[in-house]
Amino acid sequence: MSTSGGENRLPWHRNPWVWGVIAGLVFVPAVRPLTRKVPDAPPVVAQLPDFQFPKPTGGLLGTRDLRGGVFVLTVGNSACNATCSEVFARAERLADRFQTFQRGIRVVALDYGGGQRPTAPELGARGHAGAMMPTVAGEGDAPKLDPEPGLDDATPGEQQELPYWIVLHASESDTQVLVRSVLQPLVEDLVSDDLENFAHEARMFLVDPDGNIRGNYGSDELGLDEVYHRAQHVLRDYRRAHRWDR
Repeated sequence: MSTSGGENRLPWHRNPWVWGVIAGLVFVPAVRPLTRKVPDAPPVVAQLPDFQFPKPTGGLLGTRDLRGGVFVLTVGNSACNATCSEVFARAERLADRFQTFQRGIRVVALDYGGGQRPTAPELGARGHAGAMMPTVAGEGDAPKLDPEPGLDDATPGEQQELPYWIVLHASESDTQVLVRSVLQPLVEDLVSDDLENFAHEARMFLVDPDGNIRGNYGSDELGLDEVYHRAQHVLRDYRRAHRWDR
């Protein structure tokens, strides 16, 4: 076909540039999932010991109730100043995010400052509010955390229905044992081993369904975003290993 100026012009359906653009629009989205890099789940860095603490609504809840599911653990003091207790507001926002998108991942906060002591029937067998007691075997040995006896292990994948946001009231002494023996060594560059200093750090500890700690993360926007995605990577790998259907 010729134009009035004598210039040849191909019909659009014979123009290779048109078909190149169409092919690109179809091909690029089709191969994008194949080129997407999904990070591996973070490695195990420690084992979280079994513990139980009172719930604000009454009764005890602990790691054995949470077994079979991924959860994020944090420690704070609601009786402290605004900086200390801010960890709970940040953790609750993370729990809201998990709930909004139905991720099946819980957030557990240990509050060693604002809890009410339970009534007598709720006291642990050792006569204190928590069910975790430090026992020192010898000089220089790390404290051990003993679980409350008489609880059956939860079957993986059959975790009881729990809220996304869980607050447990722990005594300061029991929290100190947990922090110093397990959590604190995982946090780099702490200026002291004081419990209040640890609470100020507002760290988020990722725990897998087997009770393994998979790292700790900050509670700023970047840290919360990272633990949000890392928790899903851990749950994804666990489901694949146990042949769960999503």
